[in-house]
Amino acid sequence: MGGIQGRLNKQFAVTIAISVLISAFNALTLSPALSALLLRPRKESRGPLAGFFAPSTVVRRATHGYISWSHALIRKAVIGVLILAGFGLLDGVFAKRLPASFVPEEDYGYLFMNIQLPAAASLERTDQVSRKIEGILAKTEGVQLLQHDRRIQFVESSVGELQRLLFCGAEALGRA
Repeated sequence: MGGIQGRLNKQFAVTIAISVLISAFNALTLSPALSALLLRPRKESRGPLAGFFAPSTVVRRATHGYISWSHALIRKAVIGVLILAGFGLLDGVFAKRLPASFVPEEDYGYLFMNIQLPAAASLERTDQVSRKIEGILAKTEGVQLLQHDRRIQFVESSVGELQRLLFCGAEALGRA
């Protein structure tokens, strides 16, 4: 899948995968009481479903490997700190390589600015606030005021004295 949707889906998939790994690490290493309950030696099961609930060879090997690694990391804390530092370094590398912002190709650099005053405001007050904001926008580098509509409130599709709608363009993008 290409375009914006593909990029967003890819970022979402990476986020979910990393969160699952962090969650698994947290569940297996930071919850020792739960881990002790899950990894304790079991009594041999009896009855018609004994074979179904008996731990398989794969589970036994994984449990033994996990316990061995845990013992090694507990005894030699330097190894754990080095692994943690490695993950931190890897995080820094990814942070440098991945884009810091996301501006879609379809962005033409236009802004809709809605101004709405409280219910007790007068038409003169609304005009005063609107002119003040237009003055600020006129002085702001890279912003071009395209049009303003008096008494139209775009978001709620209503007309009134308390609202203004400004259309601005961003000159810095070279598309305004």
